[in-house]
Amino acid sequence: MMFGLAKRKLESTHLWRIAKRMPKGTLLHCHLGAMVEVDWLFERILAVEGMHVCSSEALDTEAARVRAVVLFKYITPKPGSSHVSIWSSEYQPDTYVPAAEAADAFPSTGRQGFVSWLYDRSVISELMYLAHRLPGRGRTCRIQGSITVLP
Repeated sequence: MMFGLAKRKLESTHLWRIAKRMPKGTLLHCHLGAMVEVDWLFERILAVEGMHVCSSEALDTEAARVRAVVLFKYITPKPGSSHVSIWSSEYQPDTYVPAAEAADAFPSTGRQGFVSWLYDRSVISELMYLAHRLPGRGRTCRIQGSITVLP
């Protein structure tokens, strides 16, 4: 259903026109890192007022930051509203907080650490891709975990 709503917009993009000219099966081999400049994407997420982030659980531990599902959404900003930090144990799951605030409050390393954390969750590094110690199933799980960050 959602694809039907987005199809017209997708087909109007420059990227779609490129993919359309490629051999059959191209879309099966399109990877986030090859299709989107993720540094630019993360920069935009933090620059646009109204971009919010939520998590399936409080991101107060390293283990939680690895396993949680993290989503972004644009929500019209409400002046004067206060939020519990997504990095705090008091955070209520699936509660949206401003992305820029979450980035600035990232434990120990602030905004730069937040962007690095997002990058690690969203992009399969060359080392991860080439890792022979990770069985195929484990690699697939890692890729699926990355995909949920940027739905």
